[in-house]
Amino acid sequence: MPVSVRFGLLCGLAVLAGGCARPRGQQLCEAIAKRDVKTVEQLLDGPAINMTIPQGSCVPAAAVFGVAAPDDKVLTSIGVALVAAGLPADAYWIAPGRAEPVRAVEAAASNGNAELVRALLAVGLDVTSPEATRALVQAAGAGHLAVVQLLVGEGADLEATSGGETALDRARAKGQERVVQFLEATAAARPKPAAKPSPSS
Repeated sequence: MPVSVRFGLLCGLAVLAGGCARPRGQQLCEAIAKRDVKTVEQLLDGPAINMTIPQGSCVPAAAVFGVAAPDDKVLTSIGVALVAAGLPADAYWIAPGRAEPVRAVEAAASNGNAELVRALLAVGLDVTSPEATRALVQAAGAGHLAVVQLLVGEGADLEATSGGETALDRARAKGQERVVQFLEATAAARPKPAAKPSPSS
């Protein structure tokens, strides 16, 4: 008999005898869906929950980072709580129907949520990593200036490419003028690398 069926039968018997608690990961998903910050924090205060794999009805990290808009204060605070509880800076999950993993920083950047990107930076996100570069390029193309400013301010490489494009390339291609202006001004203000001395003949 499969473990899930066995658990269901045992839980059903336990309900008759006085109750059966649902797995904490499932409770976490339910609390996220209800936008219940207090319950989320209580659940995260206990033993570790893997937030990047399915827990009942959702993948907790995806349920927050995949959808939290910058003005969604509730989901953003839940996302910050997930990071504080141990969601790693390079967290990722596999979305249904996708072969490539979804990175938390890319999801947050694509949504324009600078606060969630900041939370990941606080726990060690490497701004020179490929996923941070992809996040920068995606944010630039979507016109999310706050995210672009944050990543660039933390030292993201303006010359790094994702899909053959720099952040400036993508912003220009998508007509994101405010982002273009910021990136051009930042690039002009950064010191140019010193030229390598030519070998003497």
